[in-house]
Amino acid sequence: MGVEFNLRLVENFATHVAKFSTGSLRSRRSDHPGWTRMPPLGIRVHSSSRKQSYGGGMTVVRTAVFPRDAAAVSELLGDYLRRTESEKAERGLATPGAALAARYAREIDDPAAAFAGNRVLVATVDGVDCGIVVVRISPVAVELSRLWTTPPARGRGVGSALLDTALADAVTPVRLSVWRWRDDAVRLYRRRGFTVVASWDDRPDLICLERPAPVSARP
Repeated sequence: MGVEFNLRLVENFATHVAKFSTGSLRSRRSDHPGWTRMPPLGIRVHSSSRKQSYGGGMTVVRTAVFPRDAAAVSELLGDYLRRTESEKAERGLATPGAALAARYAREIDDPAAAFAGNRVLVATVDGVDCGIVVVRISPVAVELSRLWTTPPARGRGVGSALLDTALADAVTPVRLSVWRWRDDAVRLYRRRGFTVVASWDDRPDLICLERPAPVSARP
């Protein structure tokens, strides 16, 4: 009786361990070489990518590697730039149907060269690349640009995941600009501690915002 009881204890323990390692972590695998096994939802993975859950699917944010990610980055930048020009044209700030300016076209044609020295973050949900942000780091500030989420992926926390990843390691002030009519983006920035500051860009309807350096990083 005692031997049988002990054997059952061992078998139950082994079964519990197997279930824990395969099921309770609710992991999601990916074929991407830079992605790692998921811990419980909502915990960040400090590796070449970050995985976060905001209540609408698992968002994976990775640093783009060129030339591997060139096509994905080009497509996302193209979506962002064309949509921006369309919105500007609707408000009389651009010529409807005009070709993209050369500097914008270059970002689409050769993002590796256009953003050399910068960090480009790409967000993926369920295997689909659906968001981007460009991070430029200087000795005095971090500058964010091209924050974009494709329309089908909105409302799933993709923009929050991109912004949080970009801000995670910032030890200097972070600054960015946003078009005044993009209310959702402005609200997101304010929730992350950004405030409106004096403009460094003279284009009309462009708001400049800045988030101060973390207290722990201030002199």
